[in-house]
Amino acid sequence: MNISSKMTGLALLAVSTASAQNLLVNSDFESGIDSWITFNNVEVSQDFAFDGSTSAKLFNPFCGADYCGSVLEQSTSCVPGQGYDGSIMTYVSSGDAFSAGSGNFLVLQVAFYDGAGNFLSLGESSQINIDSALDTWTELATSATAPGNAATVKLIAVFVSPNGDPPNDLGAVFVDAASLEEGEATGPVCSFDALENEGFEDGFDCWEWFGNSFAVSDVYSQNGTGAAQVYGEFNGNENYSGFFQDFDTATPGDTVTFSGFAYSDGNDSIAGTTNRVVIKFDWVRADGTIDYGASAEVNISSGADPIAEDQWVPITISAVVPGDASLVRPAIVFVQGAENQGGSLWFDDFTFSVNGGENPCSNETFDNGSFEEGLGCWDGFGANRFASTNFALDGSSSLLMFGEFSGSVNYTGVTQDFTNVEVGDELSITASGYTPSDDSVLGNNNRVVIKWDFVDAGGNVIYGATDAPLINGADPATPEDTWVENTYVTNFPAEAAGGAARAVILFVQEADEGGAVYIDAASVLINGEVPSGGGGGPGPDTCPCDVDDDTICGFGDVLAVLSDWEGTDTDVDGDGTVGFGDVLAILSNWGPCDDTP
Repeated sequence: MNISSKMTGLALLAVSTASAQNLLVNSDFESGIDSWITFNNVEVSQDFAFDGSTSAKLFNPFCGADYCGSVLEQSTSCVPGQGYDGSIMTYVSSGDAFSAGSGNFLVLQVAFYDGAGNFLSLGESSQINIDSALDTWTELATSATAPGNAATVKLIAVFVSPNGDPPNDLGAVFVDAASLEEGEATGPVCSFDALENEGFEDGFDCWEWFGNSFAVSDVYSQNGTGAAQVYGEFNGNENYSGFFQDFDTATPGDTVTFSGFAYSDGNDSIAGTTNRVVIKFDWVRADGTIDYGASAEVNISSGADPIAEDQWVPITISAVVPGDASLVRPAIVFVQGAENQGGSLWFDDFTFSVNGGENPCSNETFDNGSFEEGLGCWDGFGANRFASTNFALDGSSSLLMFGEFSGSVNYTGVTQDFTNVEVGDELSITASGYTPSDDSVLGNNNRVVIKWDFVDAGGNVIYGATDAPLINGADPATPEDTWVENTYVTNFPAEAAGGAARAVILFVQEADEGGAVYIDAASVLINGEVPSGGGGGPGPDTCPCDVDDDTICGFGDVLAVLSDWEGTDTDVDGDGTVGFGDVLAILSNWGPCDDTP
């Protein structure tokens, strides 16, 4: 044997191993679950181990809902553009195997998140399921490349179950020897700054897709050779297929536009079916939750209103970014009806644009009171607030709100702020509410009110102590299927000087009771006028005796009153007629206006 060659080989192996550093801590679970985050049913086990004496066991979460997961994950920082390789050893024991017909499975993911914790993308392995080998260790592996704005990478093992009922109640997967290493880039580096691969020339690179969505070459294309085809999943239920990209270049109040081209093959049309295809915007909040319904969608084609066949047809949608949106998500969604009928649509040459910095929303104007722009220009809180076309008083859209069913009192609402206010200004908000008889709040304690809150110069919120009821479920006089209007008026308080007035429409759910309320035709007045860039109407007159506007209550004002005797223009005391009372009011406040009450 050539000893020197053998030693050289060992040295090279050592260098290679060292360069592929495992980024995980406690990857073999010899220290239990330390450094790992778990959800639902994950526990340490010494029944089986691939490396050492301990492994982690994942099994059905029994969470009482459809498709819950038991999760084992660990995260670390990542480098944009860097590839990451994840792997884990898995074991299914014949003594705790999946039952026949079980839908349980375990999958390994390498997932990426931005600096705010928003999910970006992932790579996913094959599954461990009912068809996997028993009583043997099987490796799951996956690779993915960190997107351009990625800050964190996670290795995630998730045990997924359709439910906790037979045949899904049995079975567990043991995992050990987890690894996350830097590797080769496995795909394009995509950012949230601009639309990429707009013509699908690179397949679905930089697009996220779901359901039956495919990037296809050399069949139909508006330009180049690529296009995307979308159709239903034929799963026996209503289902959704489509694709999207996310963008962080727009801010709340910006108008965003998503445009492209659609094509219907006359031999594969959805005409006459219950299928439909829409172009829409969803909004990703900073906490990662998604607002799917805040903006009205635009129909591209449907069975009842199909697109022209055998030609490329331009499609577009515009919307105003709502106040709580962190990412803008333009999307194409194919909705296949429960009848599972056929037909498909093709897409190509998309563009995405922002309004170039001109923000149609302002803290000095009231905007979108009829919700025709979805929830654009409205800030909000609570998850269950949506733009809806179910009922409308003014135009075709309204605001739909209902409770969060959180187990305690909860609040859902929308707001607009106004900074063009001064102490003493009169503030008025008006809105109309509607509760439908088939989803009514009548008979429970849910209610919707309109009110004003305030923000002081330091940014602290001062909550208004009173409000005006719009729809009150506890009031037996509340009508169903009828629009009801109310107005609330107050004044801007001294403690909020230098801050803002906040118009509020608020849904209050007291005890997880059902029912929904629709809101429309909202309006705001400041000193009796619609707020504009310069403010509302004139504020309270702090020197009413100065009728000649020389900042002094004096002889000029007396002369002006005498010249307007029994008129109305110089009515100082507010009794509706100019007379002796007005002269006395001037004499009582004689002197410079700064010294008058």
